[in-house]
Amino acid sequence: MHHIMECIQKFQALNEQLENIKQEVVKIGLDYYVQVARLAALDSIQMNRAATANWKR
Repeated sequence: MHHIMECIQKFQALNEQLENIKQEVVKIGLDYYVQVARLAALDSIQMNRAATANWKR
């Protein structure tokens, strides 16, 4: 059980890092379509990470 909680905490930390990256993408001021593509890719990574974390529970 301890290992599962440890994994979940690491997944949460990764999620926070991904959210920070998404905020930086917006701040940089990239072309709209380039920005949307990057944010969509990061969202996809977050969804897969969330699914994996939930599977671990």
